[in-house]
Amino acid sequence: MLSVGLMIEEHRQDIIAAWRAAVQDQGPAVLEFALPVYVHELARALRHGLPPHRAWERCAMLVRRHGPVSASRVVRELAALRRALWSVLAQHRRAVRPDWRLGVDLVLDETMAAIVEALTRLSKASRDPE
Repeated sequence: MLSVGLMIEEHRQDIIAAWRAAVQDQGPAVLEFALPVYVHELARALRHGLPPHRAWERCAMLVRRHGPVSASRVVRELAALRRALWSVLAQHRRAVRPDWRLGVDLVLDETMAAIVEALTRLSKASRDPE
């Protein structure tokens, strides 16, 4: 996965720009501040063999919160990141082995799950303030 991390880092700005273009029509992106840090941390985790969930932990506090954050919105934005990442690498003629691509997709899926779980906890805590 080292080489995928290097590719993501090399094309990080293009990936982020493609992501922004994909989500711009949905209003202010919930992940606008967190996503650039997340892409950097994802590349770093892949390059150094770090636990990939750490990538999200290092930028979770940067999620834009203007009122309640919709889990479906976050999932859509991360799905847009997945499409942007693979599209940019393909545009740059970067071949990624299928098993590495699956590994990155699994990391993105785990990130989605972690965010949804955190939003669920926050929502529950705001409804049940013991």
